[in-house]
Amino acid sequence: GNLVFFVGAGASVDDPSNLPSFRKLAEMLAHQAGVQFPDESAEKGGLQLDHFIGQLEARPQRFDAHEQTYKLLTRADSRPNSLHSDIVRLAGKSGAFRVVTTNYDNHLATAALELDVKIPDRWDAPALPMGDDFEGLVHLHGSVLQPPHHMILTDRDFGRAYLTDSWATRFLLRMFER
Repeated sequence: GNLVFFVGAGASVDDPSNLPSFRKLAEMLAHQAGVQFPDESAEKGGLQLDHFIGQLEARPQRFDAHEQTYKLLTRADSRPNSLHSDIVRLAGKSGAFRVVTTNYDNHLATAALELDVKIPDRWDAPALPMGDDFEGLVHLHGSVLQPPHHMILTDRDFGRAYLTDSWATRFLLRMFER
């Protein structure tokens, strides 16, 4: 009853989800904004993808990375894949359904619905439960079911979630303490 599944972007990469990793998302946003994406040596030199995306929004040309991310991740042809189903099946048998995801997509909830696995509750950032007392699905960095500006995407968003307002930090600290 204490197991928490922690799910990242890699879960939604394979068919038929076909959603981008965070790095690929940054590349796609750069292309849409008409900006050259730095080569791999920049990442080895410390390029922070959230900072890069934040810089896209800070340009005078007014690029809304949150809105563009929402559009990229809500494609009608993107569906849950077998990994989503496997995670939901395992979480449903672990004693208490506890899944935390940094993904913005809704594929875990859709897989649960398709498999008739009950998710006790659902939270989308920034409205999170206490990390040491929850059952359900937590979208730690927001979800496509919320307004796009709620997604934790840029360095400014991460700073607010983990440092200034600290709601994500409080949730994770309590979860890991338990």
